[in-house]
Amino acid sequence: MPILTICQRGNVRSVTLAVILKDFCGLADVAPVGIETTTPEGMAGLMNWADQAFVAGTVSGAIELHADYPGKVIILDSIGQDVYGKAMHPVLVRKCMEALRPLGILNGDHPFYPTEEIYLRAVDAVYGRA
Repeated sequence: MPILTICQRGNVRSVTLAVILKDFCGLADVAPVGIETTTPEGMAGLMNWADQAFVAGTVSGAIELHADYPGKVIILDSIGQDVYGKAMHPVLVRKCMEALRPLGILNGDHPFYPTEEIYLRAVDAVYGRA
């Protein structure tokens, strides 16, 4: 299932969300993109490729994207604005996981993927403490 993760510039929130969907949820076809840094034609092509698109937080143009692709775009408002400065910031990882949890796609009980606790400990070890 191809998934698009979208934020303003495609460098922090969408990348973090894509890494979580790949590494923690085991999804393969995930691509981060910036709504500001992608042409309308490019975005249309990516939206046609994707089965689902997650907007990571407060992104200008997200409401229009949601209206243009009904049923395909999920806006994860709780992630908020980019105040993290880098992808995989431990606070951002936790916000992304909290936003994904109600959707039922977190694979914490899958035998090939870590539990949420182990995943968050690894994030803290590699990227710093939350």
